[in-house]
Amino acid sequence: MTRRLGVRRLVRFAVSLGVLMVVSFAMIHLIPGDPVRAALGPAAPLELVEARRAALGLDRPLPEQLLTYVTGVVTGDFGTSFLTGEPVGEVIASRLPNTLSLALLATAVALLIAVPLGMWAAVRTENGRNRGTELGFSATTGTAVAVPEFLYAIALVTVFAIALGWFPPAGKAGPLTYVLPVLALSLGRPP
Repeated sequence: MTRRLGVRRLVRFAVSLGVLMVVSFAMIHLIPGDPVRAALGPAAPLELVEARRAALGLDRPLPEQLLTYVTGVVTGDFGTSFLTGEPVGEVIASRLPNTLSLALLATAVALLIAVPLGMWAAVRTENGRNRGTELGFSATTGTAVAVPEFLYAIALVTVFAIALGWFPPAGKAGPLTYVLPVLALSLGRPP
């Protein structure tokens, strides 16, 4: 039974990954406009645009582009950035440490807040008591999770960095620069 469950989950994961790759590939091609023209600018000569499209493989048939894309993702070759010309894998690798530190800090803060708050709500609403507390807690946490993190980030930066000047709006100049991003990510985590 356990082996069949494991195989079923592995197949589900593979299908989900395949669908995700096809959808992300399709999104690139369904967005209006030419990404190469957008990267090079409207004044770029046609010869340069065509050469860049050929260098990126965008002049090949779609099935061939899809196969190249899937093969690249599976092997860890994410291609080249349209804008900078750098390998995308290197860009991801250079930004991964900051992303991981923010994610770990946000998870820790969310756990430090969510676990005690959830325990408090469980004790307050045990055996059907305090239905108002239960409804309020459920509505508040449901709403908090439904709002995307980037909206929290915009609101926090607007209020606490720009209007009040309490925190820096961007950068990595010390512990204060982590407060707003960590708070924005923590607010959107489910309890």
